[in-house]
Amino acid sequence: MNSIDWNHLRAFLETAETGSLSAAARKLGLTQPTLSRQVAAAEASVGVTLFERVGKKMVLTATGLALPGFVTATTTLLGAAATPGALFAIGFDGVLIRRNIIVIFMCLELMLSAANLTLVAFSRFNTTEAGLPDYNGQVLLFFIITVAAAEVAVGLAIIVALYRSRETTDVSDIASMKN
Repeated sequence: MNSIDWNHLRAFLETAETGSLSAAARKLGLTQPTLSRQVAAAEASVGVTLFERVGKKMVLTATGLALPGFVTATTTLLGAAATPGALFAIGFDGVLIRRNIIVIFMCLELMLSAANLTLVAFSRFNTTEAGLPDYNGQVLLFFIITVAAAEVAVGLAIIVALYRSRETTDVSDIASMKN
């Protein structure tokens, strides 16, 4: 299996849902030949025929019938990871780039919040043997929030103490522990 372009998978899903290239093209705002090329590229990426062309209708093959569930689950999983990943990256950039200790502290909190969102987002994909949701991620989240609240109190106390002794919040001025 070659790498798959998400636009090709979107074209496949819409064609599978509508059963027609022209209807799917209208819904996606594409021309029918463009959509046809994207569906063909999706089939080439997977290496199997996903549709049988019966007149103007597009009928899913046996392999094609299995793919929509997989694609939907994958896009849901990626969507669940996208927001926390972006928040973590923003926080990490802030820690590396910023010089103000208060901003750095807020960026660390942003990174912790991203980890919490990840726990909640991915815990919904985990179920018990009975098929019920597994809430272990949410329970762990409450412990993390409790620790984060204590960390905020201690961190802010340290920042206030540093500001009182150095009269600055710039990291480069606080770098040495002398005086």
